[in-house]
Amino acid sequence: EDGSTDNPPAEWRAAVGNATGAMRNALIVHADNVHELRAYNFGVKAALRANHSGIGVFCFLQDDDLPRETRWAETAHFLLQKFRAERLAFLTGRGAAYCGVEIAPQPIDRPKELESRSKNRGTIPYIDPTTDAPFMFATEAWLAPMCVRRDVFELLGGFDETLANPGEPVPGLDTDLTVRGWMLAGYTSGIYDAAFLQGVGGHGTAVSSESLARRVRNRDSVYESIRKQMGCTKGRWPVKATRRINRLNERLLEPRSSATCELPLCNASCLRDSMIPSTEATRELIRRSCQVSARFCH
Repeated sequence: EDGSTDNPPAEWRAAVGNATGAMRNALIVHADNVHELRAYNFGVKAALRANHSGIGVFCFLQDDDLPRETRWAETAHFLLQKFRAERLAFLTGRGAAYCGVEIAPQPIDRPKELESRSKNRGTIPYIDPTTDAPFMFATEAWLAPMCVRRDVFELLGGFDETLANPGEPVPGLDTDLTVRGWMLAGYTSGIYDAAFLQGVGGHGTAVSSESLARRVRNRDSVYESIRKQMGCTKGRWPVKATRRINRLNERLLEPRSSATCELPLCNASCLRDSMIPSTEATRELIRRSCQVSARFCH
């Protein structure tokens, strides 16, 4: 809980108090209103200082979302382990933009000003054959929940705190992390259905037109920076990345009959809207990630 003002801590305390299984070990840590970017990094450092050496995955949640049950965490851990060889490192239970299509297991609760610019939307078009759970590889992963392998999170230096000032919202901090993971070491993302209740207690960053406008500006700034780093004119991902994701989905997963996504159109959009990033952009991304990692580790 990062000190937000929309009063969801009561719901979280109730959920933790009634939890069973692994959730019985949950601990709510309160911080000043530094907002999610720094609160997430703070939470990771707090967990590591508590000598939780066995942690292999960090899961980042929004304070206005609420898990319906505990299996979401078990499923996320299973998928990250199963597809470790495919370098799956980021897993979202919320949504992702994939080749011009917004993929989400359920409608995303957010202010209309922050809705995706994509007119094409659909549900997850694949299932994991082992669990029959809706899942697919994607080029990025959105908060929240968003689970990240610990080794990859530490390698990347956590979320980049230069993206915004303390207390400011940063839509796109999740995409920035996955971009750095892909560009630096070829790590991939995935999306599954975490079945969270969204918007419990409302949205603290949308209480005024000023705060909402600041959130939109920060989002646009982050995404424009990502496009430049990736060398893309319209989309955020180059052909090499989207082709790899397509191959993983087709080779390892099974089509989901109830999905609402036109995959041929989606694939064509990838190839039309992307191009190979420049060497200069790659160097800039490496330089920035090294700086982020140094700040996080110290």
